[in-house]
Amino acid sequence: MFVRLQKGVAGVTKTGQMAAGGQFFRGRREKAFQAIRAAGLAACIRGARGSRHMRRFSILSLVLAGATLVAPVAMRADDHHDRRYYDRDGRDYHTWNDHEDRAYRIYLGEQHRDYRDFGRINAARRRDYFRWRHEHPDNAIFKLEVR
Repeated sequence: MFVRLQKGVAGVTKTGQMAAGGQFFRGRREKAFQAIRAAGLAACIRGARGSRHMRRFSILSLVLAGATLVAPVAMRADDHHDRRYYDRDGRDYHTWNDHEDRAYRIYLGEQHRDYRDFGRINAARRRDYFRWRHEHPDNAIFKLEVR
């Protein structure tokens, strides 16, 4: 860092040596700091120390912003786990996956009903669906090709 000041006032050269009126001298830090204060650079030096804190803060804020953006995706990925519903009349469990959801949509189409999430329908509608599902096994609903 090189500070150009008035004649006779100490300054600091690039190599860290202190100068006064063009002459180099060592060990007189106080005069150099007085020159820096006179030049109004003390705030810049304090700012250099504070920039480390600012950099830490900006890194932390970036991490938190990234976590905020990733959290909904991670929570949505958690929704893809298969759920199991107990069929009391059939005394078995129905694993709710993409295959079962497709069959449920076919059932709703046959019944002329609008789609509602299966987890939100009442127990009587669930029993109706399970009864229909036992009457319509996979091979009757889906055409499976074996190669």
